[in-house]
Amino acid sequence: MSGREEDKFNCYGIPVVKGPVLGLPLVEEKCLAWMECRLLPATSAQQKYDTLFGEVVSAAADARVFVEGRWQFDDDKLNTLHHLGAGTFVTSGKRVTAG
Repeated sequence: MSGREEDKFNCYGIPVVKGPVLGLPLVEEKCLAWMECRLLPATSAQQKYDTLFGEVVSAAADARVFVEGRWQFDDDKLNTLHHLGAGTFVTSGKRVTAG
């Protein structure tokens, strides 16, 4: 399903609120962080690599997971789900420190 063809939030019953700057839909429940972005004009890099670039105009993060400027997912109930593409996902969790 493409977001251009159908409203995915409505289709799956996901409650949303309007973003404070652009009025874009933001997930209302169980969302630990969000960014509202303004799409930048297309460049040759965007066309060549099939990607988009945006300017972040507003953002927020839940204080339970963003502490003193760093992400902390010590509570397993607050781990996040990330879409990697092609039906593949990963969750946040185990912390690994380099060095």
